[in-house]
Amino acid sequence: MKFYLLIAVFVLLGIGTWLITSGSASQPAINASANASTNSSTAIPAVTPDETIVASQLGRNQLLKIQWGVTPEAPFHIAQGPDQGNGFCDVLLQRLAVYLPDVRQERLLDSHANIRLRMQQHQQVCFPCTLFKPETATAQARIYSEPTHFYRPHGVVVRKAAAKSFIEKFGSPIDLVKLLQSDYRYSFPAARRFGDLQPLIDQYLKNYHAIPDAKNSQDIFRLVDQSALDFSIDYQSALTYYNRSEQHQLIFLPIAGQPQLLAGAISCPDTNWGQLAIFRINKVVEKLREDPQLLENLRFWQGSDLPAYQSELATGRNAPESP
Repeated sequence: MKFYLLIAVFVLLGIGTWLITSGSASQPAINASANASTNSSTAIPAVTPDETIVASQLGRNQLLKIQWGVTPEAPFHIAQGPDQGNGFCDVLLQRLAVYLPDVRQERLLDSHANIRLRMQQHQQVCFPCTLFKPETATAQARIYSEPTHFYRPHGVVVRKAAAKSFIEKFGSPIDLVKLLQSDYRYSFPAARRFGDLQPLIDQYLKNYHAIPDAKNSQDIFRLVDQSALDFSIDYQSALTYYNRSEQHQLIFLPIAGQPQLLAGAISCPDTNWGQLAIFRINKVVEKLREDPQLLENLRFWQGSDLPAYQSELATGRNAPESP
């Protein structure tokens, strides 16, 4: 009896072995190296060229951050008081955020000189309000957007009571060389630069008075108002801001040889990042030029007859530099 049980066990074991072997033969073994080779040679589903561009732009847009160099100089940027946030550069940035909602935008409050230095060091900082001067871009290691709007040029700021005397002595518009050669005392914020006027100003510094405590144009204007200075050189918009809050009114006298309109733009460091920022800005610059809220603000500070930017009216490529 035991003999027959042993035979039965061996028969069952044999049948089980045969079933296992035949089952394995019907399922091919997985070859790890062969599978890896197949995966590496299999093409990823193609994306059409248009879709590629869109995907690339979306990826960049989500990652792009622009840090704006903001100077505490009214009415470019107004940081306090009843007009807070209503400087024309403030409004320009507000409207630009509407047209570039996918770009992260931050503000860096700093002096003119420090922001220029940051740009020269290729830090990721842009000037939102500067004059369009592409001929100086290489020397300054920066690039410019297409023009965004117009500015009025610099002029001479004097007391109302002294305006007639200035015109009699230096003409109308003012002969700046003759004025700078006179004994009249003047000043302006230390970091201010005047582009093509700068070499002329540097040539006649004998009556320039450095005012270390002056933080902005408004501080200089108060010294003119108090007769501590005879005049300053500045934008008409800066004087408009001053005259809104001060009891005594100062007068703006145009400088001979200055154009009526200067083209304004945005500038960034000449880097891959800066070029991408300018590329995005240029895509919406037409909308910015015609933006009703920006135009209304610009005309408030610079005159109701200030036109929207038009290339045929642009005359500011060789004009003084913005702060």
